[in-house]
This record gives sequence, structure tokens and C-alpha cells, in this order.
Amino acid sequence: MPEFNIPVGMVRPYSTRQRAHSTIFRRRLMRDAIGPDNPLWHLLETLCLEDVINFEDDFTSDLVTPFWATAETGTGTPFANLADTLGGVVRGTTEGADPASERLLPTNNRVWSTDARPLMLARVAPGSLITTSKFEVGFAAADQAAGQMNVKATPSANGVDFAVIVRDTTDDTETSLAVARAAAAVNVTDFDPAYTWVLSTYATFAVALNEINEAYAWVNGIFSAVNRTGGPADATAIGPFIGIFARSSTARTLDVDYVKIVSERRVYSST
Repeated sequence: MPEFNIPVGMVRPYSTRQRAHSTIFRRRLMRDAIGPDNPLWHLLETLCLEDVINFEDDFTSDLVTPFWATAETGTGTPFANLADTLGGVVRGTTEGADPASERLLPTNNRVWSTDARPLMLARVAPGSLITTSKFEVGFAAADQAAGQMNVKATPSANGVDFAVIVRDTTDDTETSLAVARAAAAVNVTDFDPAYTWVLSTYATFAVALNEINEAYAWVNGIFSAVNRTGGPADATAIGPFIGIFARSSTARTLDVDYVKIVSERRVYSST
């Protein structure tokens, strides 16, 4: 990594060190300075732009259309910014019909893959009745009008290459981690401890993937599920997928406060 030339008279960044900004914020240098056991490590790691890719949207304005796309089944209200809402929120509301849905996903900017060890966080809240509904959030290789999962109870999928947190009252009231890899069978792991949804109450869900077929899930910082038998295939382009699906003739609403994705800038081999 080359050093920057510092013009004469310019106040040197980090004057106590003789390195430029882009060099000091390398993970290897931070490891030497404070070590990964330091509580500041995970906070500062996201600033290591030579090593880490960061994406974050707090939805403080209209959806950034070069990245985000909306899709729907039926004639509901697609995800859109709620004006003058503290912190920024987008909301999607389905038509009152089964299987109406509203989905939030990238246009064609799926720039992550499992072998770059991505982590996605999404803070969401159900804005209508929790019964007779389906919810999905996580990573997927493509949109699916009926959601990535088809049936949880006897696992089958609509999508290929995905790892999503799903709750579908057609099957049960469990929140689960569902994964599928290429043509392999879909696998579902229920959250333990179980998560209880609360109307109009935000929860932060997280999904992490890696190159050795592992998928992990958390809710509100609590580790909840792991699956070591699937997840999107290495080198397959994936991106965020968020969906709300009606399971009756009553409309369903989902609010999304923010989405954050962090991944390695390099890829790792599974062998």
C-alpha cells in the first residue's frame, strides 16, 4: 500500500504516526496496536476500508433507486420512505389477499458472496397484525414473488442460493433460519431461544455467512441459530432480500429502519 505524499505545511494526519490515513486503518496494523480482544476492535474494524466493504442505508430520504428496487405481488403499497419519521423508515404494505407481498431488494447490485464472509443487519417492525403473515430477511441471489421459502414444515424452497430468517404462520409461529445452496435441499433451523414477535416493536435481525457453508442468525444481539449444511454457493452474487407476505385477506405491513451489510474485501477458499 503506497504512502500519500503530504504537501509541505499540511497538518499531518495522525501526527503522532508517520503514516497516511489509508495506511493506518488497515486491520493488520490495528491488530498489532490493540488486538481483536479489545472492545473497540469491532467498532473500528468497519473503518478499515482497505479490508472491509461497508454498506448502510438509514432510509433518511427516498429509496436510493440505483441500488434499491421494490417488487410486489398484488396492488399494495410498495416500500417507500415515511416522511418526517424519526431516524428514517421505509414501509411496505401488502394488498389484502393471499399471496400478496411487498419486497425490498437490489436492482442488479448484488455485490456480496459467501466467500467474502458477509454480515447483514436489518432493524424491522411488523406494523400490522402478526397473525396470518410471512416475513423474510437475509441474503438471496434473486427475487422470489412468493418468498425464498415455500414450505417450512416439510422444507421446500422457491429460491436457489439464499439464507433468510423466516416466519410463516402457514406453517407455525417459529422464527427460523432457512438456507439453500445451488440445487441442494433447503434446510431450516428454528431459533433457540425462540423469538416472540411484538406488534409495532422493532427487532434487529442479523445473518452471517462464510465460505465453509455456515450460516448464523441473531436477533437483538442474541445468537439464535446456525446451519452448517447450506447457504448460497461460493462466488454466487447475493444481496439483501426483505419481504412481507399476506396469508389471509387482511393487508400486512412491515417497517424497515435500517439495513447494514459488512463483508471482507477479499474472498476465502473453502479448501
